[in-house]
Amino acid sequence: MSELKVEAVTFEKDGVLYRVENVLLGKTVNLRKSRLGNIHYNCPHCAGKNEFGMDDIYLTFNDIRGDKLYPVQQYAKVSSDLRGLEKTRDFISYLVKRAQCRKKHLEASKHVRQRAGITLRLKCTRCEKDVSFSVVVEAKVKAPIPIDWTVSEGELASERAAEDLGEKYELSDMDRPDVLQHLMGAKELLDALETRPLIWKGHEKIMWLMEWDRRDDKSVPECASEFLQRVQDLRSDMEKAPSVVKGFVDNAEKQLLDRFKTDSPRHTCSQFVNVFRSGDGFEHGILGRLRRQLAENLLWLNDEVSRLVAAGKLES
Repeated sequence: MSELKVEAVTFEKDGVLYRVENVLLGKTVNLRKSRLGNIHYNCPHCAGKNEFGMDDIYLTFNDIRGDKLYPVQQYAKVSSDLRGLEKTRDFISYLVKRAQCRKKHLEASKHVRQRAGITLRLKCTRCEKDVSFSVVVEAKVKAPIPIDWTVSEGELASERAAEDLGEKYELSDMDRPDVLQHLMGAKELLDALETRPLIWKGHEKIMWLMEWDRRDDKSVPECASEFLQRVQDLRSDMEKAPSVVKGFVDNAEKQLLDRFKTDSPRHTCSQFVNVFRSGDGFEHGILGRLRRQLAENLLWLNDEVSRLVAAGKLES
């Protein structure tokens, strides 16, 4: 028995891909799209010729529960601009482009969806019987929308997001929801830093406009240089942490066990060493502190750049 072929037409409009599909298995409707944009089909009941257009699709997506198409259209716009982030060559250029996208799509970014679907119900103009089609819309360009763009201020996106924060950073009961939400935005920054150098060359204007902590009468270039060094040192410490911890544990095991000849103290020392080895708790704690310090520094830099972009101080 041969498989039933699914009849479908696809097209693109304003960065959104549309797929209109015949849902009547075993019923051929000769679904096709005309050059003018309308979609033609034959009624599966009487073979009468019919057509529908974008207005019919728009009206169906915009029902009493809200417009399902609009969030996909907004996703297409936001993600298209976010693709420009891939072309940035240094970290501060990345932050500037990111802030510009955020400013441009500030409201839309909180109401976006990559994909949506509806059932389009039509009536044959000849026999007046119902005919249904499935319509799926999807943004052509896919780009990860930063998680901190899509949640309300002071709220976490989900319980899972909170768990992820706990696994990555050193958290305490004193951390307020706004602090946790702020940390959620660090993932994209940490990832971007892996492939882009953090340099001031070409960004001297930003360096002089930022609100540095000018204690001890330090100059702006000195503050900027110290910031870069601090970020570099944190990244270096994160890279060294696993090997340093392993070396410490191996050395502690050797030093402790070799000092005793009898089983009782050797067993106690072995248990002590296993505390450091099991679960990677010791290493995890050190990495959590370092990662949080690095995240907080990057978030501060991102906030400063965002403030300057929002105020129009970086416009050429």
